[in-house]
Amino acid sequence: MLAKNKPSLLVTIGAIAILIGGGVAAYFVLTARRTIRDVPLGANIVPQDALLAVSVSTSPQKWQTLQQYGTSQSQAAFEQLLMQGRDRIFTDQGYDFEQDIQPWIGNEVMMAWLPDPALVSGQPSPSGDTPRQSPMASARILLLPIANPLRAQEILTARKSLNQGEILERNYRGIDIFETQGRLQNYSIAVLDREFLLVSDDPRATDRAIDTYRGDTSLAATPGYSAAVQQIRNSQAFAQVYLNIPVAASLASMTAAQPIPPESLEQLKRHQGFATTAILRDNGINFQGISWLRPNTDRKLTVGNSTDGMLRRIPDTAIMTLGGSNLKQFWSDYNQGANANPIAPFNPQALAASLQESIGMELQRDFLSWMDGEFSLSVITAISNPDTPQRFMAGLIFMVRVSDRNAADTALQTIR
Repeated sequence: MLAKNKPSLLVTIGAIAILIGGGVAAYFVLTARRTIRDVPLGANIVPQDALLAVSVSTSPQKWQTLQQYGTSQSQAAFEQLLMQGRDRIFTDQGYDFEQDIQPWIGNEVMMAWLPDPALVSGQPSPSGDTPRQSPMASARILLLPIANPLRAQEILTARKSLNQGEILERNYRGIDIFETQGRLQNYSIAVLDREFLLVSDDPRATDRAIDTYRGDTSLAATPGYSAAVQQIRNSQAFAQVYLNIPVAASLASMTAAQPIPPESLEQLKRHQGFATTAILRDNGINFQGISWLRPNTDRKLTVGNSTDGMLRRIPDTAIMTLGGSNLKQFWSDYNQGANANPIAPFNPQALAASLQESIGMELQRDFLSWMDGEFSLSVITAISNPDTPQRFMAGLIFMVRVSDRNAADTALQTIR
């Protein structure tokens, strides 16, 4: 069944057909609004301060390809998870994805996580509501583009009964919103003209998305966003992910073990965003990412990446490879503000101190000084032990092209 190939959509899409009742048809006669092109469609409705936004393809073929990855055990677990989601959302409520959702849905859907504005700003909420105490408790919205309005009207206006709870209706800025009450997981939905079906797990998030639809600043209007995603956009992409770095920094700083100095936090917020595209290949998933700074920042980075020579030296059994053209420059850029960055993968000063303590050598002087060529870090699958074939075995390989052979030999001999 096609629904088994839709893991990220099952839980949220299922509520759509359950929630929609009479009154939806009136929205399909309205004219679609203008949008910013060359970005995921949902980005025009997601509020600009969204923490995370994920655009996912609805292509059955791509979901089938995704399901083929992994071992037979992981594939079976994945299929079981999808079947449970299908039964809980569709079958139990009398709906089928192929018959009730697929006929009208567009090519890609977008899910976004919206943090409480009061939590990000540190100011009391205007409504007097208590802000969520955890950044991970962000509200979620799901935007499903309507590719076939007539078919959507036919299907979604057919009222379905709930096993428990009831549906309440309210209006916000001229748009009817349907909300479930008395269920284990409540949802609210709204039809945005002829374009989108909006689903949310928080009424406030629904209102914020409608505000954006009515003209508030959207994710698509974020400085640098459109230009950045166009560079990594691919017609064959399965998913695209965007991370709002200033918002992520603010939320992460609230949960850091030690308070982050304001000047360090401000330096981190010079970064605007990070985006990556996932493309499904026959031999794995290919990721292409890009990050960019906020407008008018005084920080400048040296950009360049020519790693063709290094990549030819990596075995084709590599699971994942990270590489660049100048390790010394990369480390220098990363080192700027990373010590106070709560979302940095590791602390560069801690690594240098550990190296000094373990072998008595300085990272910058004894190693990075001659590491200004291509570099790569790869995860390579190892030959399995015939006695334990079920165990996954892998190793790390680090390679760097040296610019000073004598300095490199001296450093390696000292380690011995």
